[in-house]
Amino acid sequence: MDIQFEKSSSSYLNCQICDYTEKVPNHCREPMRIVDNRLICWKGEHKPCCKNESVMDIPNHHNKPMIIGL
Repeated sequence: MDIQFEKSSSSYLNCQICDYTEKVPNHCREPMRIVDNRLICWKGEHKPCCKNESVMDIPNHHNKPMIIGL
């Protein structure tokens, strides 16, 4: 599955248990996309150019992966 958010989107990751939310992280100044349950820079995987990894796991909250909310 490949989910890419609009560049102007304010999409969020939501906890499956409680009301906690956090913004989808940015990389290279744009929201990251979700591919195979991982966050990947919208430019694709590449060496860090902004001191952050271009691929990361979806964060957990209450020991469960967060889900996408718009």
